Amino acid sequence: MDEKRFSEIIEEYQQPILSVIQKMVVSWDNARDLCQDTFLKIWDYRHKINDEKPIFTLLYKIAINISIDYLRKKRPETSRLDIEIPISEIEGIGFHEVYQLILDCSKRLQPKQKAVFILRDIEGFSFEEIKMIMNMPVSNIQSNLHLARKNIKNYMESIYQINQEIIYEV
Repeated sequence: MDEKRFSEIIEEYQQPILSVIQKMVVSWDNARDLCQDTFLKIWDYRHKINDEKPIFTLLYKIAINISIDYLRKKRPETSRLDIEIPISEIEGIGFHEVYQLILDCSKRLQPKQKAVFILRDIEGFSFEEIKMIMNMPVSNIQSNLHLARKNIKNYMESIYQINQEIIYEV
């Protein structure tokens, strides 16, 4: 990979990679740093990259692994929820507010559950794409996704008294 191809990769994938990392680590400042680390790793390994394989899976794999490592190191700081919507306003919330609540509840997930949840339910990746990104069998992906959804549902119900009917109405 030469500098021109690397610049093209950055141009094409910087925003999507930054978005996924930000959903994983929450902080934009940290996400920008981790996104930069992702592209630095790609540059460092440019001689080992197989041009026959799609680069996006390698980028997402590195980004997710960097994010998971970051979350494991910072776990105590990320265990609290930062919801700004008062509970008294829950009844009249719309799609964007529920979406934000779901993302905020995802902060409490284990890093692998969070990664699978974000890749599948937020970003819309297929199980096969997630399998390539995370190097994990589809059955493990499905298991982590099931646990992530279950945990988010439990957080929504216990912390915010939001039941499935409210979520599905939106």
